[in-house]
Amino acid sequence: MNDMKKILILLLALILSLSLFCSCNKDDEGNATDAETNGSQNATEETIDGLLLSGENRYRVVYPHGDSALKAISLKIYDKLLELDPIALTKPAYYSLTSDNTDAAGAKEILVGLTNRPATEKAAENLKNYPDFTITLQDGNVVILANTQARLEAAVRFFVKNMKASTSGDVYYTGDTNYVDVYKGDYASATINGKPLKDYSIVLSADATDVEKALATELSNTLSFITGTTLPTTTDSSTALKIVFGKGEEGVLNDRIYLDGDALVLEPAAENGYQRLIETLASKIRACRGIITNDKIEFSSLSYDAIRSVSFGAVNITEQENGLRFNKFSDFQIEEWTKLNRYNEATCSTGIRLDFYTNSSTFYFVASQNTKFELFINGESKEISSTGKFDVTLEGEQNRITVLFPNHQVNSTVGEVRIDDGATLIPYTYARKFLILGDSITQGYSAATDSLSWANRITRMFDADSVIQAISGGCYQANTLDPEVDFTPDYILVAYGTNDWSWGRASMDDFKAYAQSFYDKLAELYPEAIIIGITPIWRKDNNPSRVGTFDDMRAELAKIIESVGGYAIDGIDLVPHERAYYGDDNCLHPNNDGFEHYANNLYDKIKDIIE
Repeated sequence: MNDMKKILILLLALILSLSLFCSCNKDDEGNATDAETNGSQNATEETIDGLLLSGENRYRVVYPHGDSALKAISLKIYDKLLELDPIALTKPAYYSLTSDNTDAAGAKEILVGLTNRPATEKAAENLKNYPDFTITLQDGNVVILANTQARLEAAVRFFVKNMKASTSGDVYYTGDTNYVDVYKGDYASATINGKPLKDYSIVLSADATDVEKALATELSNTLSFITGTTLPTTTDSSTALKIVFGKGEEGVLNDRIYLDGDALVLEPAAENGYQRLIETLASKIRACRGIITNDKIEFSSLSYDAIRSVSFGAVNITEQENGLRFNKFSDFQIEEWTKLNRYNEATCSTGIRLDFYTNSSTFYFVASQNTKFELFINGESKEISSTGKFDVTLEGEQNRITVLFPNHQVNSTVGEVRIDDGATLIPYTYARKFLILGDSITQGYSAATDSLSWANRITRMFDADSVIQAISGGCYQANTLDPEVDFTPDYILVAYGTNDWSWGRASMDDFKAYAQSFYDKLAELYPEAIIIGITPIWRKDNNPSRVGTFDDMRAELAKIIESVGGYAIDGIDLVPHERAYYGDDNCLHPNNDGFEHYANNLYDKIKDIIE
């Protein structure tokens, strides 16, 4: 009995202590304190952006068969999966670490190093320019590659560092699945075909110009920054190990870097190409980690001047560290659109293209962006690149090459264009010039590629050299017209209005004032051009706005277009009023089929106007 009393007393004490503990987690008003609140928050699933590695995906880790070193590196990923996923504690075989000697059998895999999987071969393209490690997603598989084992270890450390588990135990890789890391190390031991770079001299002629002397100083400073060694400048051409500035032959289109014996030659097509070659040499030394051989240093591509000569659709081309940047708007126009919160839209490469004839048997093109560049050969679409790169063999004695830039890519930059040494490069000659102005519909918002937008279609239909200054979200803004733009159109096609009507203007009077001001300035800037104004196409949400009814707006706009001597084209039936021809639920932006109707119907309406 006494024992029973002791037990009861102990139970009561325990209950009392628990109640006191719980009461400590309440404030004076009985509300939950931080400890209790945090517990309830942790019960809610955490949202993590990234690639799911567990659950239905359940990746396995794969390394090259027979490579024990890479097996040890891969083990770090496998161990991290086991550490983060609670299911793996109860199911030891839930994840697996295996060599590529195992059948893939449709499983999702994390491939470490040069495995025999097709996904590795695809990802290896990223190593051709010698980035030191890459992490990419290929056909659902993660591929981790590097040029050295040390850098592969760095890549795996990066991957593991970016693995994270949600509160429910799902495991994610939260890093970028298209990641490139370039090693920026110290290359004091840099060599050229086995000869130490530090033993080289920069050789100038006795009558070198001030420009050449300044370039020699810049080259020396650049190499000193990379290698820690300052190269001397001399006029002694008998020096065995030398870097020289070559003189390109007249008519040669290519900037070149090459080895002539032990001499490293920088030879631009024109004097202004030296700067590019110095930057190219520096980037190649970094990319090769200082070990320069003939096959790694050989460089021969169209000079920037040559690329400019065959470019169309850009009014502003600037040299950047990674190539030539093309813009459809001038700096002034970009600044004006930026004030209206439209910087990204203003710097898209809509309508920009390279277009030329060549007798070259090869064509190589690479851009710094990897989105929807399209290659036409003799007017026929041949390839759409998701990597910003073309490398093709050409047939026949002469071909017309056209590269269309993506219509929604910001700041498109061309890094390199190559044709055969000595091949011809003849800019395409168009029949007329178009300036096309408009909003996201003109920019081809829902078109799969720029070639399928109405503006690009109509450009080709009329064989026009066009500048397509289309901008998503744009309205009539006279201040965005720049009198300094170096492009004189024969015809101007304008297709603003739908944004003004739906949200951009406070009233009909406000709308009319902005539209009238725009057309007045357009007529003033281009007195010789024929203006063709297109009233907005049909849209599903056409209930009256602050401006008024959609039909009233269109009617007033037509009067304004005609007031400056322009042709007013009724756009209401250019695209059928059916959901099937639009790319969004609001039936605002036409899709590929809708844009085809837009262009064909517009062609019929203006073909008698265009000479």
